[in-house]
Amino acid sequence: MRLTAFLGIVLLVMGVFCGCGPGKDYVGGLDEKVTQAERLEDQVLCDNLKKAADAWMLNQALQGRDADTLTWESLKKELNQESVSYLESLREGSFSDKTLSASIRDKGWIKVRQGRIEISREDGVYHFTYAPDS
Repeated sequence: MRLTAFLGIVLLVMGVFCGCGPGKDYVGGLDEKVTQAERLEDQVLCDNLKKAADAWMLNQALQGRDADTLTWESLKKELNQESVSYLESLREGSFSDKTLSASIRDKGWIKVRQGRIEISREDGVYHFTYAPDS
């Protein structure tokens, strides 16, 4: 009787541990899918920043103003709420300078989910480039 109970427990434990293999494969594949989705979200955010900067520059030109310094407040008016919320939720270590506002400049950067958005300014035009972590 004890031997049967012992063997039953051993078989139960083996069944549980042998069944864990496929779960690890599934979770590993899921992690890769999450990484890919986050990279896509980062690229979309970068594209949104580009469009917002372009809209700001066009607005400045239409009003006859010199498009001198792009600010976070100016970008914020042109971005969707989801992008604004995400960027404002980032911590201090996510920026080239201490704040998001100070990082919106030539050679600034913003650390996002799976990479960095690098900011440059050339001939008065702001460029936003996404560089994924390798």
